[in-house]
Amino acid sequence: MYSQIDKNKRLSFILMVVFIVYIVTSVMLLSYALTQSWSVGIFYGLLSLAISLIGTLSTYYFGDEMVLKMTGAIDVTDNPEFKYLNDRVEIIAIKAGIPKPRVHILPEDALNAYATGRDPKHSHIAITLGLLQKLNTEELDGVIAHEIAHIRNYDIRLMLIVSVLAGVLTYATDAILRGTLHNNKNRRNEGANIVMVIIALLLLILAPIISLMIQMAISRRREFLADMSAVEITRYPQGLISALKKLAADDTPVIHATEGNAHMFIDFPLKESGSFLRKMFSTHPPIEERIATLERVITA
Repeated sequence: MYSQIDKNKRLSFILMVVFIVYIVTSVMLLSYALTQSWSVGIFYGLLSLAISLIGTLSTYYFGDEMVLKMTGAIDVTDNPEFKYLNDRVEIIAIKAGIPKPRVHILPEDALNAYATGRDPKHSHIAITLGLLQKLNTEELDGVIAHEIAHIRNYDIRLMLIVSVLAGVLTYATDAILRGTLHNNKNRRNEGANIVMVIIALLLLILAPIISLMIQMAISRRREFLADMSAVEITRYPQGLISALKKLAADDTPVIHATEGNAHMFIDFPLKESGSFLRKMFSTHPPIEERIATLERVITA
């Protein structure tokens, strides 16, 4: 477990560095292509470096709040109407040996959940209302334990960084592309125009690919590890198995889920996506494989 935690911390740092290098390099090259001046390119490169550092630090300290807001999560940690849910989260957290996370509800009919935060002391669990209403105590404990496992293993830090930076990367590239094409219309130097268009198109093509690659860094193996850890915490694999079967049977998408944060959920939340695309690009292993793996634990 501790080797996995160390690995997640290292990978989190590497992803932040790669993100900063990509943004700075892209801005510097585009600035040079637009002005034909390396001094201008370096100036804007340094400016983007300062902005990227501020953005990265903001992600680290406030990214969880951004994710919770984007998904429409409602904090019910101190809400007496959700005492049952808070009690279950507290019990599972004690068993796992971590502080109790703050508890949130997603007001949606879908069956899903996710955890976020930068470490176990600053963590959150969000549960959809549909999941809370349709799962029994053992099943709910299994889902909570799965999310607690992500928190304990520091998966949440890595998933948080990927979620926010992937979105920022897409928006930044789109802004660069628009600015390049707008500037391109007002230039008469056809050679420079061709260079700018090629660079802009390359950035447009590479941005979603890079976003996908850093999301795929949240390997499918982590979901299997979280499932196994959940069984270790609850000592009752049948609870999680039953919960996963209900999730597999549910075809309701999570309304506020996006390609940028889909990897954070216990089950792939974009149900409307085609099965082929889900298998190719989902950061989650097929839920049937996860169920089969857990069932082998019972019979072993």
